[in-house]
Amino acid sequence: MNAIESVELSVAYGAGRVLDRISWRAGPGEFWAVVGPNGSGKTTLVKTALGLLQPQSGTVSLFGVAPRRFDAWQRIGYLPQFASPAFPKFPATVSEMVGLGRLAGKRFPRLLNRSDASAVVNALGRLGVADLANRRIGELSGGQRQRVLLARALVNRPDLLILDEPTLALDPDSRESFYNLLAEMHRQGGSTIVLVTHDSATAGRYASHLLYLDRTVLFSGTFHDFCRSPEMAKQFGPFAQHTICHQHDGEGRSCAK
Repeated sequence: MNAIESVELSVAYGAGRVLDRISWRAGPGEFWAVVGPNGSGKTTLVKTALGLLQPQSGTVSLFGVAPRRFDAWQRIGYLPQFASPAFPKFPATVSEMVGLGRLAGKRFPRLLNRSDASAVVNALGRLGVADLANRRIGELSGGQRQRVLLARALVNRPDLLILDEPTLALDPDSRESFYNLLAEMHRQGGSTIVLVTHDSATAGRYASHLLYLDRTVLFSGTFHDFCRSPEMAKQFGPFAQHTICHQHDGEGRSCAK
């Protein structure tokens, strides 16, 4: 079953449409990069899929269920857009921050148990930040903080992981490390990954599928198909198409051949 599926989905703010008849599906175990220019509707798409925004028309579903009826949120890990440090005086420790992710599937009273504590330890170890468990979140560097927030998104071992511009606050070295971590997670299999990013020139090095938005769908499919699409060559030009696809880096070849 598809992790996310939209059919003729349109979303409007006021009188203007932000998304226009988006039909798209992210299947099990796929790694999607959702790219496009500023204002193209990338964040709007994932927020609508998560039920944070209401569609004007069309449908969107999570594992076959409309967001308003979806009740298995522990199956989803979400790392929202995080452009600047917001925790300089936040008193929570790293373990406490990651533990918040375990509360999604609990009913009142929401208390953490031994199983939750074990899941937190495992998530921190998976992200290589177990040594930070007792540090305050506000004391961390940008790269460390993003790893902790990703650990929180992964603490339930979700079937779907959605990341919205997760590298905006990172320096180049931390950004590369973060992308490599996502690629390794994808190779290990399991979760569907949806990475929203403005960095189309980097996404093709890590993701397997591309959704290119500009209020409507310009392309949806594998990077292999994007590379060999004459329509995309006309849309972007051969040089930009090659920059995006990363299918034959260093081979001196061009796309759409």
